[in-house]
Amino acid sequence: MEKFKPKLILLESNDALRDHAKSILTKAGWDVFCHQVSQDALDMPEQSKEYLFALFISNFKLPKMDGDVILEKVKSISPVTR
Repeated sequence: MEKFKPKLILLESNDALRDHAKSILTKAGWDVFCHQVSQDALDMPEQSKEYLFALFISNFKLPKMDGDVILEKVKSISPVTR
């Protein structure tokens, strides 16, 4: 029986940082879904019927949307996600 892994979305535009963070978080027991485009990351909790995401981690300065706007949108889409 597979142990339950909490799920998180990681939004980071820098490939090296994203890969490194994913590695650390995976080793810590998280099921990590990575994105580098803010809209793709926002679509995930909205469109996913099979996953509840416990955490959303975002870079603050992204090309198309600032982190505070992204996190506001996440809260409106999925209030249980931190």
